[in-house]
Amino acid sequence: MENTKNTFFNLAVQAAELNPATNKAQRTLIDNVTAESPILRDIPFEKASHPYHNVFERLTDATGIDTVELDGPLPELSSNSQIDQINLTPLGGRLTFGEDRAKAYGSKENYLTQKIPPTMRKSGQRIEKTLFMSNFLGSCVRFGKAYSCTDNPADTADYSAMVAITWTPGEVTGLFSPLPYAEPRVGKVFETKWLSGGNVYDDLQPQKNGTFVKTPSYGAYVKTMIGMQIENGDKVAALVNIAIAEAKPRAWLRHGNRTNQPYITNPEDREFFSRTPATNESGL
Repeated sequence: MENTKNTFFNLAVQAAELNPATNKAQRTLIDNVTAESPILRDIPFEKASHPYHNVFERLTDATGIDTVELDGPLPELSSNSQIDQINLTPLGGRLTFGEDRAKAYGSKENYLTQKIPPTMRKSGQRIEKTLFMSNFLGSCVRFGKAYSCTDNPADTADYSAMVAITWTPGEVTGLFSPLPYAEPRVGKVFETKWLSGGNVYDDLQPQKNGTFVKTPSYGAYVKTMIGMQIENGDKVAALVNIAIAEAKPRAWLRHGNRTNQPYITNPEDREFFSRTPATNESGL
């Protein structure tokens, strides 16, 4: 059965299909940025109200339905709310490469085509780390819903964290910019542009000795707009400062000569998930 729920992946694919001329190139970008990023790919997203921000209504108080006696009076339904907005965030990166590399691949376009897929896959993993730390875990801290599993966490110890989120339309959701649904960006989920008009320019390139030298180069950037709206503290919670050394997971990973490493889906994330932010009122 086709997956029709609103996720970043599905909304991006729907938008890309609006422009047959760019659909194939856009699908390559979308597929690669979500290939190794299940969080970005599958969490619920909604179209934002505007290209660069989302206007929403925050419920501050409500009186709802209740049980009553047969033929008894029904309670009045009421609610108070306020209008607010949250800005979307640019999601993208810049790729710079020397003129000689471009010539080795036949053209700057050929080199960019070869370089984009692995770059986008790596970018997706970085995005997930930002979502976890800044949005998911950060929101738990903001609402006072981050609970420490260790009384006196030590700076030198390794800790992990676990976040629980109830996705709720209009309150707790990802935000997808409507830019690719209208001209002049129709179908272009990711905006791709050459720097300096696609011409060669001098760029500081790193050398083996650690210095930087001006080198004739090409450059391009890839960018889109997304957001994360977490505006209900009852829908998020986190357990933090979980001592990794005391955990006894059922599965283990073997890395070379190292054994007894806690199981983590992506080994590259171990260092990231082993540390949590500074202390706060929730005990994080």
